[in-house]
Amino acid sequence: MIKQYELKARTEERRFIRYLQKQGYFHTVQGRINYFVNLSQEYLVIKTSVGRSDIQISRKQLRKSIHFVWFNRTAIRNDLQRFTKYTSALLGILFEVFKEQALVKRLKNGLLRLSLNSLRFFASGAERDPAIRNLIKAAGGNFLLLNYFHIRHQKNWSRILEDDDYYCLIDSGAFSVYNQKRKNRTEADCKFS
Repeated sequence: MIKQYELKARTEERRFIRYLQKQGYFHTVQGRINYFVNLSQEYLVIKTSVGRSDIQISRKQLRKSIHFVWFNRTAIRNDLQRFTKYTSALLGILFEVFKEQALVKRLKNGLLRLSLNSLRFFASGAERDPAIRNLIKAAGGNFLLLNYFHIRHQKNWSRILEDDDYYCLIDSGAFSVYNQKRKNRTEADCKFS
């Protein structure tokens, strides 16, 4: 995933740990208290208000989960199981990390979803012009909307994504195909008139 989110994840993890060491506790999304116990190079150790034993959350997995939320902009508790089995504590940490821009909602199926209040902009029209891509990159953009109609005959179009660390959505190009056929019919009609 995009490198800038890795740097943000490390920064946010450190900021949260400083907050936790100073405060001594944080709340889960459900309102329970988790207490700070210890911090090592590899683990954050906390104790829940209802649990008897300490739990360890890998700092590496904590950074990965922050990175995941930065990139995907939303996560449910089930998504967090890949990072730790203590998803309630991790969701509380993530909510604290993103508290100024996050919203937690209970879904109809009972799961909790954390969503970032932000928009992701996908720049379009950049598949044919490297100058536009350079402008997008200079502005800090990493997401492109490519039109299959324009890239279907280009060799190595995927280098656009790999070389500059872009992510993209690919539009089917159906409307462009329709317009092309309509234009060709109109031109043919004009020739026979």
